[in-house]
Amino acid sequence: MKYTFILLVLFIIISLGLSGIALFRSEFLKEDPADAGGFGVSPPVIRAGTLKAGESYGTTITALRSENGTVQRLSTRVAAQGFEDWVILNPTPYASFETNAFQAPITISINVPADARPGEYQGQVFLNNIPNAKSNRGVGIVLGARVDLAFTVPGETENSEQAASSTSVLLNDSERYQSLKGSIIMRGTAAPAWYVALSKPELIPFLDKAASFRDLQNSASLVEKYVLNYIPVGIIKGGQKDSDADGLPDALELAMGTNPDNFDTDLDAYSDLYEIENGFSPFVPGTVSMTNYEYAGSFTGQILWAKEDKANYWYVSPKDSKRYLICRDCNIDETFMELADPLSQTIWDELD
Repeated sequence: MKYTFILLVLFIIISLGLSGIALFRSEFLKEDPADAGGFGVSPPVIRAGTLKAGESYGTTITALRSENGTVQRLSTRVAAQGFEDWVILNPTPYASFETNAFQAPITISINVPADARPGEYQGQVFLNNIPNAKSNRGVGIVLGARVDLAFTVPGETENSEQAASSTSVLLNDSERYQSLKGSIIMRGTAAPAWYVALSKPELIPFLDKAASFRDLQNSASLVEKYVLNYIPVGIIKGGQKDSDADGLPDALELAMGTNPDNFDTDLDAYSDLYEIENGFSPFVPGTVSMTNYEYAGSFTGQILWAKEDKANYWYVSPKDSKRYLICRDCNIDETFMELADPLSQTIWDELD
């Protein structure tokens, strides 16, 4: 009983001591929460496509932190050799997380001068947190994030060729467009199939032309490669080359990473076709589930691409939440007819 009483007294003394220290640190030292938890930026890449001399482009990036707390300042900086003066950040040179905010928006404007030289332009925007000056922890942790910028300024000949070969068609932002965006449609049963863009009222045809492929690229959203692995793969054969005769076109196998010369990439006695059609991994022996339809449903109607693979794009169909390959060697003018919804002339006219 005596020892129990002594332990109880010691516990009370220690508790009061710790409480006093915490009060002293917060009230007298005015100590702030940690300056930096997790820190990042979204999106990590901005592809502005083709910008003619004299044109402008604008978008918004978002700085992110994992812990909300006090106001936290950020420094912003452009590193773009040869075109730094074209890029304007707002706010600059400092942005900030407001109190209890997890996000800090920053607008980026690219203003191409009328006398800009043709070529490909690449640069970066750097963000760094600034440790709070009144912190008494003794250590200020500086974290950074980067956004890559990329765009092309065409020459005069290239400008005229693009204008002549542009395949997209602008639409009115009507109720009909809103109900169809993200889908693939046809005018009756006549080719080609058209993609109703999500980002703006625009029709883009699935044609085997460089201009058409470029328009589809410009409508794509960047994702991490692992995201694609969770989205089931749709198969449209369309008479394309199939070296191992497994029912998967070579172009599709190369884009997925399976072996186009072996019908069973992981040598588990299940063909690549069987595993893809049933949502199993063609890379891991056995019937190991790879896809998630519920997760895939959040990407329907989008065209996706992974930064690790700039040659291949994927359309996620609202019909089955599967991703279908878009590439230069995929006969996209024929294969996407299968996914298209035929529209009557009356409905078509409402889009114009």
